[in-house]
Amino acid sequence: MAASHIKVTNEGLRVMFSHLEQFINTLNGTIGTMQTMIGPGGGSDDADYADIAKNFGFSDAVNAHAGWNELLSIQGKLQTDASVDHVMAALTQALNKFRQV
Repeated sequence: MAASHIKVTNEGLRVMFSHLEQFINTLNGTIGTMQTMIGPGGGSDDADYADIAKNFGFSDAVNAHAGWNELLSIQGKLQTDASVDHVMAALTQALNKFRQV
């Protein structure tokens, strides 16, 4: 029988799950905020991402558009109940693209 609640006293595990929950909530909030900033073209052109670039510190609208697509990819992989392939690859790709050099 599966447990409906798993009690854990290890602080490291509790913090890890708290960070995961915070990440998912922040991801959704960030995407929601960005979505309100997409220009009048509805996202079909790089120029539609100028406000996102300005407000989120992307170097330009092209990079903001690419960042938007990466965030949507991560969200799509994490927020579905369907079978999803290549989740780790998508996360690793996004982490590498957003990593500061």
